[in-house]
Parts: sequence; C-alpha cells; structure tokens
Amino acid sequence: MTGVTNFQRVILGVRHHAPREGLRQAVDIANFLEAELRGLFIKDEELGGLAGLPFVREFRPLEGGWHSIDNTELSDAFDITARSAERLFRDAVKQFSHSCEFEIIRGHSLAKTIASISRPGDVLIISQPSSPAECITLQFRAMVKAAFESPASVLLVPAGVVRERGEIVALAGASDDPCIEVASRIATRAKEKLVVIDGAKIAAALRSLARNENVAESPTRTPAQLLLSSAIADLLNPMRERLLILSRNNFEYSVAESISTIRRVPVLAIEPRSDRSEQ
Repeated sequence: MTGVTNFQRVILGVRHHAPREGLRQAVDIANFLEAELRGLFIKDEELGGLAGLPFVREFRPLEGGWHSIDNTELSDAFDITARSAERLFRDAVKQFSHSCEFEIIRGHSLAKTIASISRPGDVLIISQPSSPAECITLQFRAMVKAAFESPASVLLVPAGVVRERGEIVALAGASDDPCIEVASRIATRAKEKLVVIDGAKIAAALRSLARNENVAESPTRTPAQLLLSSAIADLLNPMRERLLILSRNNFEYSVAESISTIRRVPVLAIEPRSDRSEQ
C-alpha cells in the first residue's frame, strides 16, 4: 500500500445526536478504505460553564417562562443524549468488519476538538445540517473551516444524499493527482465504475474567462471558483455518481462544498499531498 492510500481512521464527530446520513456514509467510506471507524461525542464544556452563571436563563414555555439552568440537569441530559448516540452508532456498525470505537470526550467546541485530534491518515466526516439556516451558522462554518485547515481528509455529506449506487468520480487536478488512485481503490471495493475528469483544463479555462471579463472577486470565492463549481456540476449531469473525490491541493474547499450541495452526493477532499508524503 502506498502512502497516498494509507488511510487509518474515519472520524465522525457527534454534538447532540448521531447524524444518520453521516453515520451511514462514515461506515461505507471506512469499509472502502479499510480504516478504523471512530465516533466522537463532544461534551460541550462551554454550556456547562454558562449554566453556572446567575444571569443565564432558559425559556420553558410549559413551565411558566424563564428558569435558571441547573448544571446537574444539563449534565444528565448530555449523558442521556450520549448514550442514545452510542446506541445508534453501535447499531450502524454491527456488520462493520474493521476496528471501531465510540468515545465521549470533553471539549469547548466541535471545531476546536477536530483541530486538536486530527492527523494525516484521518478522514473527517462533515454532515451538512438539514436546515439551510444551520448551514450558515458560525458554529457550522467554524467546524468546516477547522476540518479543511486540519492535516486530515474531509468527507462532506450533504443533507438527503440522492443515491446509494453509481460511479466513483475523480476530479483530477493533474495526471498524477493522488485522487485518481484513491478513487480507483474505492471503485474496486464498491464494485462501481471509475470516471476521471480533467479538472485542471476546466479550471484553467474558467480562470482565463474570469480574467478576460474582469469580474470583481469576493473575499471568500473568486469568480473562477464559482464558475468552476457550476461547470463541474453541469459536466456531471449525465452521470449518476455516488461519490466525487478531489485533492485539497488543487481545489478550494468552496468547490467541494458547492458540488456536494448541487449534486447531493458526498465529496471526499483528500488531504494535502505534502502531509501524505511525510508518512
């Protein structure tokens, strides 16, 4: 096995519940990569600290309005939620043939916890919330940012994945892009067709178009990146892909997010080549 495909852990972070679609995709990708599966329930210490402040209240409409937050009640509620999430996790991995574990850890936020525990060889599962409003919250954006700034690979799972079978697509940024090898391995394990798209030519053409049209760039996404996401999504229209794979070295994470949302398929952004070469 080469360093490119030496995946070791697939990590699903859980805040208040185990996301079912994210959990199913985590089991699948761990099976395809023959990696350990790890579920992490994050016990948020920030909420525990807030509960001890005298001016913090919670609104209980059935109990007459505002009430102070009881730290013991909050801790008990976390324990109940953690046990429920663990049961869901255990049920989902009954047929999983590799090592798996569920761990409850204390942390100030899921984003900070991800940043502290991730390492090369990991795949971090990021499940998109079902509500569009939740997708733009500071909490979720911080988690996405932390995942893509980590040394790990990232699997973006959209809400309502559109299909369970179909092509495995590699969006290559070069002829030797490691995403091709990873996609080939997954396609073989999943018994699916492999499709390789030359993303470098598309990106170069659209960058040139954006320059020629002198379109103003936004602080977060360039016109080329927006056009690239749309162009790739259009190119995928005739296909029935179940997973798209790209290398983080070659494409901005906004491209991965946009394609995942538009096509409603998971997108695996594999970790930077420099990190992998050091393994």
